[in-house]
Amino acid sequence: MTLYLIIAAVDFLIGLLALSRKAQKGVIALALVSFGACLWSVELFLLTYIEDRDVLNPWFHLTRLGVFLIPPSLALLVWQLVASRSQYFKSTVVIPGFILAGILFVLNNSVMPSTLKETTTGYLPEVDTVYYGFISCFLLCLIGSIVFTAKIFRSAATRDKQRIQWLLITLSISFVCGLLSLMLVAYDFYLSKFIGASTNIIFMLLLFYSTVAHHLMDFKLAVSLAVSRMLLVVFLACLYFATVPTIINISGESSKFVLLFALFMITLELYPRTLKWLEPNARRLLASQTYDYQKVVDEIRDNLRSCNDLTQLSQLLNYVFYNVLRVKEYHLCRMDDQDGSMHSAISISHNQKSIQLGKELLAHSGQRSPVIMVDETQADIREKLAALSAACFFPVFWEGKLLAIVLIGRPISSSFFRYDDIRLMEWMVTELAQTLHRIAMLEKLHQEMADAKKKLSLLNVMNIYHHDIKAPLSIIDGVVSNDLYDEEKRRQVILEQVAWGSHLITTMAQLLKGGRKIKVESLSLEQVLNDCALVFGRTIPNLRRNFGGVPDIKGDPEDLKILFINVLKNAYEACRPGSELDIEVNTWADADYAYVSITDNGVGMSDTQLGHLWEGLESTKKGGNGIGLQTIKRIADEHGASIQVKSAPDQGTTFTFRFPLQR
Repeated sequence: MTLYLIIAAVDFLIGLLALSRKAQKGVIALALVSFGACLWSVELFLLTYIEDRDVLNPWFHLTRLGVFLIPPSLALLVWQLVASRSQYFKSTVVIPGFILAGILFVLNNSVMPSTLKETTTGYLPEVDTVYYGFISCFLLCLIGSIVFTAKIFRSAATRDKQRIQWLLITLSISFVCGLLSLMLVAYDFYLSKFIGASTNIIFMLLLFYSTVAHHLMDFKLAVSLAVSRMLLVVFLACLYFATVPTIINISGESSKFVLLFALFMITLELYPRTLKWLEPNARRLLASQTYDYQKVVDEIRDNLRSCNDLTQLSQLLNYVFYNVLRVKEYHLCRMDDQDGSMHSAISISHNQKSIQLGKELLAHSGQRSPVIMVDETQADIREKLAALSAACFFPVFWEGKLLAIVLIGRPISSSFFRYDDIRLMEWMVTELAQTLHRIAMLEKLHQEMADAKKKLSLLNVMNIYHHDIKAPLSIIDGVVSNDLYDEEKRRQVILEQVAWGSHLITTMAQLLKGGRKIKVESLSLEQVLNDCALVFGRTIPNLRRNFGGVPDIKGDPEDLKILFINVLKNAYEACRPGSELDIEVNTWADADYAYVSITDNGVGMSDTQLGHLWEGLESTKKGGNGIGLQTIKRIADEHGASIQVKSAPDQGTTFTFRFPLQR
């Protein structure tokens, strides 16, 4: 039968492919299994093809080596892949299996040759001592392999469970199929029903899939893909052969040829198109928990390249971990300041939650393993990860610096990660490093731009009150040049003006300092407002202050001075032509918040202007650039303050700030 030769050729190619993967464990054993299956298929071919018993006998006994070789080679493969540390398995299963197989082959080719009986489709060996000896070898190797693999699966590391599970599935199915084949070999229909061929195909496909390919998908996914392909092939074959008789009945040889060729080409064209539609639907129906690894990688890569802030990155990671990997929870922890024994990180996935990471965990991360499973860590780290509900984690480095640690919880639908899950996480290590580095650089750039805007807004203020800085010098010059005051009074006025000018210059110098870090301290809003009022002391004579004695808040006093100076500057510039400027500053507090309102009687703003107050670099006044308004909004946001603006044309404007009180 030609089918047996085709199967033998496929087995031989699988063996060659296994040998090409020299870097992987178990390739020699897999090659032995493949070549053994190849010889087995050749044996079945000879049993059906050669009619002369005398010619068949020597070839049959030589090719029978393949059948004898399969069970011990399979045990050797198990030992190399999952049980290499077990000398007991090697000495009780692998070595005895090869010894028994060798003895059976030698005996079968010398003193105990098998007798071939004739059937309707060829020859089959009689049930004899060699047959029972082979059953013993088969049971020893297969049952021993299944037991050892199951035992190792229970104690295996998380990353190995998927591979070992697939090997266990392969062994179990192969055991059932092999046992069925051995039981049916005594019946005449064995060859006609292709029992041996079916067993060979199932066994080799599963074995190849679980070892060489190492693309370990869920069993459901493998079934769904196989079912979808099989159904499509059967459907198209039925369609093709159902149409052929109709075409054959058409008169004209040339017409028949053209129609048959057209039908064949249409079938070839329909197959990939239909399969493209059928596979996702079969996966959705039979294996809804799986995903297409390459498709997901391409999708994540494209989205990571467009992530420019932590919000976008968090949304993408939520999709990856909750929808693709389907874990219970995760934390992407950006490294924060270190304080010696404990290290803290900020989780961007849980509203900037602060997570304490022990120095042992960070030291373990320094090993730069791609993905580290909980059961691969030492006891103290394992306890730390258990407290964080993490099943595994991976560090993210950029140019030798630890940027973040990603803590990943357990999968919802399984007790371990699949092979594709681990591959996806390992791939994300490098991609996340590039993305986090880019986001950090953008954050630094935005901060520098914000600082530059603050300084620019102050330079605009300087254009308003630069003459106020000169005023103390003018007063001193007038006092010195005239005899209006006696010596004591003159000395008093000079000292007052020097103190006022010095205070004014010191305040402005502090505000204009660049490159400083934000200071968070307890401060008095009313003191900050007094310092700001000093800047506009002569420019705005009608600047009334009604302070209610509000409690202290947490914040940066210099940034808040920039905020209020910009508000006062805008109020000053909003003066209506021909009217006297009047500005009022009020403070009050309730149980949770401190309030500051600044009201002017200027030109006011329309509803349209209010609606676009904080947008872009457009100002509400002619010639303005909007930088002052952006600065006001940014500083308020940094202090957790809300802003309410009430205004109407020609009726003035009120800015009300609500600051949370310190706890």
